[in-house]
Amino acid sequence: MYSISRRMYRNVFAVIYVKTDEPMLGEEIKYEIFAKDIGLIETFHEKITYCMMNNCFGEQRIESARLEHVKLLKYEKN
Repeated sequence: MYSISRRMYRNVFAVIYVKTDEPMLGEEIKYEIFAKDIGLIETFHEKITYCMMNNCFGEQRIESARLEHVKLLKYEKN
């Protein structure tokens, strides 16, 4: 998931949030990666909400989805 950032920067750590309280309703995955002396270098957030109407509940039919992936591509010290 975050192996690219580990290769590009030294001394990185990840904060990983995984929220799947009720997999019938949706899924949410989020992580942030930080590098020593730089700060936040990558974020990822994916949220999927399934249909909850009577005719489709439990079928995991996607009602809405959001994907956001932001990476620091270049860093230069002054």
